[in-house]
Amino acid sequence: MQEPINTEKFNPAILEVHAENQQFVNSRLLPNIFYWYQQRTDMVKEIITKYIKIGSSILDIGCAQGTIAITLSDYGYKVTANDIRENYIEYAKLRDNNQLVEFISGNFLDLAFQEKFNAVILTEVVEHLVNHQIFIDRIYENLGKDGILIITTPNYDFINQRLPSYLEINFKDGSHQEFTADGDDHFYIFKKSELIELTKKSKFIVLEHSYFLTILEFGTFKLRYLWKILPKSVILFFNKFLTGNKYFSAQQCLVLRRE
Repeated sequence: MQEPINTEKFNPAILEVHAENQQFVNSRLLPNIFYWYQQRTDMVKEIITKYIKIGSSILDIGCAQGTIAITLSDYGYKVTANDIRENYIEYAKLRDNNQLVEFISGNFLDLAFQEKFNAVILTEVVEHLVNHQIFIDRIYENLGKDGILIITTPNYDFINQRLPSYLEINFKDGSHQEFTADGDDHFYIFKKSELIELTKKSKFIVLEHSYFLTILEFGTFKLRYLWKILPKSVILFFNKFLTGNKYFSAQQCLVLRRE
C-alpha cells in the first residue's frame, strides 16, 4: 500500500480525504490514533485468516480510505470494496499500488453483485443506519454458505459514552441521518445484547465477541497526551490490563457466520 504524494493534482474532495488520512498513517501526528487504527486493521486481518482461506472473496462495506481492503488484497484475498462516498473510493484507488481491489462507489443496498462472498466486513457502519434489518438481511443474501460477517461498532458500556442505546432511540426522528458517514455524527450506540439480537433476526450465528480500543488508545480524558511524553512500551504495558474490559473499551467487535 502506498500513500499518494502528488497531491497538487488532487481535486478539493480528494484532498480533504488525504488530509484526514494523515492521522492514520503518520505516527508523529497523533500516536494513539495511529496505533489503534493499525491495531484494528490487524485485528480484522487476524479474524479473516482464522476463518477464511487465502484466495477467498471478501466484501468491505464502508471501506473509507481502503486500508483494510488493500491490506487483505495484498495478503492474497479477492477483495471488493464499497463506500457511499465517491471521493473516498477515488482516494482508495490511489493507495492500491497493486490495483487488485475492485472499488465500487454507491449505496450498498442499490448494488447487484455477480457472486456470493466468503466474508463481509462492516467496520463502523452499522451505527449510522436506521433501516438495520434491511441492511443486515441484504448482507446475508450476499454471503455464501458458512460465510463470515465482521462488525465493529462503538461500545455502549464504554465509560465515556453518553448516547442512548439502539432500542432507546426514536428512529423516525433520526431517519435523516441514515448513511451519514461522519464519525462524530452518531445518534445512538449498540449494547452488545442489542447487536447480537439484531443479527440473529437475520439468522446469523454468533462466533465471537470482543471489546477493543482502550481509553489509552482512544485518548479519553486527555490520556492521548501520554503518547507524546511516555515511551510506547510503558503505555502498552499498562494498556494490556485494560484490553478487553467493556467499561474501558470504546469499540466492540462481533463475528458471525451465515447458516
